[in-house]
Amino acid sequence: GDSGVRVRTSSDPTGNATSELELSILDCLIAGNGGDGVSVAVGASARGTQRVHVALVGSTVESNEGSGVSVEYPGVWEEFFGNQIKFNGIGLSTDRGMGELLVGNDFELNNVHLRNLGSSPLLANGNYWGVATTAALEAGETSESLDVFAGPIEITDWATSSVLEPVEPPPSPIVWDRP
Repeated sequence: GDSGVRVRTSSDPTGNATSELELSILDCLIAGNGGDGVSVAVGASARGTQRVHVALVGSTVESNEGSGVSVEYPGVWEEFFGNQIKFNGIGLSTDRGMGELLVGNDFELNNVHLRNLGSSPLLANGNYWGVATTAALEAGETSESLDVFAGPIEITDWATSSVLEPVEPPPSPIVWDRP
C-alpha cells in the first residue's frame, strides 16, 4: 500500500549524503493510507553525515493499514509530541530508540501501539496508552499492544487519561429577540 507522508534519503555511490532535509508536520490529519501514515528512513550509508530533521507535532495519525508512524532511523526526529495516534495497524514502529522524544502523545485503539524492531531500548514515558493498556501497566502486566519484537520497551511513567488538551466546541450563538 501507499504511505501518506514518505521521507526517504540516500547517498551517492561514494557514501556522501546527497541532501539536507527539514520537514515539519504540524496540526495535520494523516489518515486512511494503505501503507504507513508517516514513514521516515535514512539510507544506511548516509546515516553518518545525512542531515535530516523531522517534527511531528499536534497531529492526528489514524486509520492507516500499516504503521501510523514508521521510523527506520529515529535520530532524525527533532520533535514528536502532542499527537493522537489511533486506529492504525501499528501506532509506532521503529528500529532504534528515540531518546526522550516519545512523550506527550495519545496512543489509542491501534492493533499494536509500539513495536521495537531494534535492540536498543525504546523509552516511552509520559504518554497515554488507552484504557486496556493503561490497566495492564498499572497492574504490572505486559500488554500485547506493546510489542517487544526485538528490543525492550521501557515505560515507567504513563498518563491515566489523554495528555492532549480537549478541544472546546465553539460557543453557541446568542439570539436576541424583541419582546
